[in-house]
Amino acid sequence: MHYPNLRHRALAVLALLCALVACGGGGGGAGALPTTLQSTPTSSVPAPYTLTTIDGVSGVASGSATAYASAAVTVSASASTPTGVAVRRRATDSQTALVYFSIAANAGSAFVTEFKASLTLASAPSGSVSLSQWENGAWVGTSATVTVSGSTISFDYSIDPGAAAPVYFALYTGSPLPSPSPSPSPSTSPGVSPTASPSTSPTTSATASPTAAAASCLQTPQPGTQGGGISNQASSFFATLQGAQQICLSVWEPSSQVQSALVTAATNHAVVTVIYPIEEYSEDKSDANALAALGATVVWENDTGSTQTVGAGQSLQTASLPIHAKFALVNGVAYMDGHNWFSTDVILQDANAADYTAIQTDLTTFPASPPSVASTAFTTDKYNSLNAEAALITNANPGAGSTLDFISEDFEDYGAPAVAVYGALTTAVANGATVNVIVEGPTSDFSTYESCDLSTLAHNGAHVYIGSSGSEKITLIGPTGSTPTSAWIGSSNMSDYDFIDWGMTITNGSIVTAMQSYYSTALSSASSYTAGVYSPTCSL
Repeated sequence: MHYPNLRHRALAVLALLCALVACGGGGGGAGALPTTLQSTPTSSVPAPYTLTTIDGVSGVASGSATAYASAAVTVSASASTPTGVAVRRRATDSQTALVYFSIAANAGSAFVTEFKASLTLASAPSGSVSLSQWENGAWVGTSATVTVSGSTISFDYSIDPGAAAPVYFALYTGSPLPSPSPSPSPSTSPGVSPTASPSTSPTTSATASPTAAAASCLQTPQPGTQGGGISNQASSFFATLQGAQQICLSVWEPSSQVQSALVTAATNHAVVTVIYPIEEYSEDKSDANALAALGATVVWENDTGSTQTVGAGQSLQTASLPIHAKFALVNGVAYMDGHNWFSTDVILQDANAADYTAIQTDLTTFPASPPSVASTAFTTDKYNSLNAEAALITNANPGAGSTLDFISEDFEDYGAPAVAVYGALTTAVANGATVNVIVEGPTSDFSTYESCDLSTLAHNGAHVYIGSSGSEKITLIGPTGSTPTSAWIGSSNMSDYDFIDWGMTITNGSIVTAMQSYYSTALSSASSYTAGVYSPTCSL
């Protein structure tokens, strides 16, 4: 389960309306409105509001709900599709809605950080049960923990308070809908995550206590390395890693190059800590076990509430957000990558003291509000990094005579920041710029959203390509045939934005050149995208 990102408290939502929904209208008589569930505010910070019993809904015998909110909220349930939601069915939809909910601020503004409910139905549901959210005009899957015990269904869903418009939800049976979270990830499919209560209360401070990794990750910056700016280390990083005495590194799915270097360092008795996201346990456990056997400390950053049993020398560490950023502290020097530590990547050494502190904070506390450093345009908050990427494109305002090169692994315009990036790309195409977009394939893995977005870009004149493997996340803009004048690099995909990720605008000429070389290599091995049948209304 993804816990809420409390960074958006300052963006108090005008009204969070949540009506848990799938595509269809089963589960009882249409239009049956139940007793209203209302809470009374007792605090200006998120507090648990225990709401009155859910009843009066056809097919629901009893139930209760709790919401964590900044002010009084009203929760209601219904057996019918919420008013104002135009259900759009797809050919593959087989979901049947059991019950819908709505959450709304009683007056003024409020933000909701978590919503929990338990319902006993008149009869046990047939098949699995999931939670779906209405987002960007479509029903999408959520990472909610949903459990079924006989006729009793419970769910626990954290709501990111950064929503800028009404959001709707439904509890339903049937196959899970595509989720806005990146894949592969067990938590992106509703109902897959192991059952667990939130280990971080919404009332907890945004900065958590240091983790078990703190002993090896709280390194003192190496003298003489602070204040030196950003530099590209490329393949020399791996030699540095092999000969290091102290290493703290995070990775989503490690490359063979970084695994080999870590094994060498651990074999040479370096103090090594590697942080993996619990979402990638099945993919990463073999590498983790090998390092743990050599004495390395392995930390599984656990934002889903997983109860996974891990091996000796390994631990589950409670966190608020998944860590997708690739960070490393090596002998008191900070490094970052946008991919998964490949020798062909643009691997940056960051000698800015404030950036070092931000990276170390993420590696030791996994905060709910990842830090940003305004002075160096560096952020470890995915929400902010995608917004910065969108702003870079918008401010450069590329048109005729300009080229915009863009590459990302996922391309699903979920949430306001990704929508802003997609909008900036479409504007550049409309203004006559040469826009090249590379996205990881195969196309058979694309969601409806990816296919729609990429087909729309291609239809309007963008050059869309499919890469055969994962990649850095890069944007380059400049006069056609010349060195780019605007550049952004990070680890943030065009997907769900509640992650510890990073992004940075780049002005260093040698790094821009390295980014341009990386992009050219990626483009040379990519294949042209065969767009689907274009429809101006295909965006769901």
